Amino acid sequence: MKEVSVSTVMGSANIIEGSGRACILLPMGTQFDIADALHSPKSNRNLLSFKDIRRNGYHIETVSEGKVEYLHITRITQGSKAIVERLPAFSTGLYFTNINTIEANIAVHQKLLTGHQKLSVVHQKCNENFNVWHDRLGHPGTGMMRKIIINSCGHSLQNQKILPNDFTCAACAQGKLIIRPSPAKMIARPLLMRSQLPVSAWGHAILHAATLIRIRPTSNHKFSPLQLVLGKEPNISHLKVFGCTVYVPIAPPQRSKMGPQGDWEYMLDMILHQS
Repeated sequence: MKEVSVSTVMGSANIIEGSGRACILLPMGTQFDIADALHSPKSNRNLLSFKDIRRNGYHIETVSEGKVEYLHITRITQGSKAIVERLPAFSTGLYFTNINTIEANIAVHQKLLTGHQKLSVVHQKCNENFNVWHDRLGHPGTGMMRKIIINSCGHSLQNQKILPNDFTCAACAQGKLIIRPSPAKMIARPLLMRSQLPVSAWGHAILHAATLIRIRPTSNHKFSPLQLVLGKEPNISHLKVFGCTVYVPIAPPQRSKMGPQGDWEYMLDMILHQS
């Protein structure tokens, strides 16, 4: 199959997905072999041109019986004409019939395959072998899998240097899922770490953390969400010392995987309800 583009009266049509050889069968047993058929899975009807009918050695003629018009597909054999198909007409002028596809199962020799088809078959087998060995070795990472392939023998992988680009493992994806707490809980947790507040006061601490989120900058931009919404810097004159040191998480750009995840700082408190 090869991709083609078709232009219609309404403009360019994107419903054609390819073209190739097709073999169809009409209701009375007439078989047509179309060398260049357009493949459109989303279409509700198939269109058969007069040109394809003539290329298969048939002739066409129109007849009227009463008020109904028919299209006869005929064949001339040894000077005698025979009607092989009879197609009624729509009011729009098109003739209609039922078309059946002929199922063809054929074994293609490896030598008849093109270079692109051979590469596709080899790539598919390589992906299947890679999935098998990835499961056998306990789902290692990409770097470890590359080292195992290069430095080991006895496996069935065709290429030891290139890993499949479209490789996906459902088990690895589910195992790497990390459920992170909400930003309010991430800020409230350091506040409650050494404050020794009773459980009844934790709700106020979470509201305090939610207020801090609105006025502090984030790792994505240099301004706080409140400043981005209002267009001016928020008023922080009401802030005061919270009274204890807290563990403040380090933003991702300054945080490494093996380094510390946070640092001890002094937290500032704020009055949520001013009288």
